[in-house]
Amino acid sequence: MRLASFDYRSTGAYLVTVCTHERQSLFGEIIASQITLSALGDLARKTWLSTASARRNVRLDEFVIMPNHIHAIVFIDDSEDTGRMQYAPAETGDGRSDQSAFGNPGRKFCSPSETLGAVVRGFKAAVTSKALDLGICPGKRVWQRNFYEHVIRSEKELNAIRQYVIDNPANWAEDSENPLAWGL
Repeated sequence: MRLASFDYRSTGAYLVTVCTHERQSLFGEIIASQITLSALGDLARKTWLSTASARRNVRLDEFVIMPNHIHAIVFIDDSEDTGRMQYAPAETGDGRSDQSAFGNPGRKFCSPSETLGAVVRGFKAAVTSKALDLGICPGKRVWQRNFYEHVIRSEKELNAIRQYVIDNPANWAEDSENPLAWGL
């Protein structure tokens, strides 16, 4: 599922998609091309917004809560200079990433808790824990196992993905994540 030989602690921009268990519409519904959040959807939104304050190396960008999934752009910055932004390195001819000129080769050890996977796991765990505490989703699994990610490689790609995230609610009728679009 992940890009072979890529270090997901490295400075870069990522699109993350996290789905609900069995693609259940737990977070709300789309009405007139806008998401109307359920209590669990609002909890997910608030928890996502608090993610950056809990992790020193994370900056959040565009995101959208959909009925059964979340799209979010995340910046991981492993450098001391948090004002700079780099994108993922180009792949080499053998399908591996060329990281020789990427990130901060002189950086100190980066904790596994600072990886993209740790960010997503922490978010999912926090939402589940708070939902159980509040009785919002008792006895139900909230999340699909794992998550999808895409390494963003350029400013042009970042801007296209931002627009995709922003437009997601308006395109719900045709979205492959929409159970109603499956003809069920």
